[in-house]
Amino acid sequence: MKITFDNFEPTELLPAEQVPWPHPDYTDLNDWLFEQASEVFEAFRYHQPSSQYDLALSLWHRAGRPTDGFECALWTKEEALG
Repeated sequence: MKITFDNFEPTELLPAEQVPWPHPDYTDLNDWLFEQASEVFEAFRYHQPSSQYDLALSLWHRAGRPTDGFECALWTKEEALG
């Protein structure tokens, strides 16, 4: 189901730091947000990249953590933080 402002409920989102690992690559997550939540993507596209990622990560988690179309493997916390 596409995410729009009509069905977008921010109070239902986990804070990004509470979303369980593994996490997707920024590019894959950005593409997913554009495809699945274009209204939200357009509203947040000029925010800081970290804010965009946090919102997209929370929405992705709420949507069931789909990985269809992702080009990169999901990152473990150890891989992401190096």
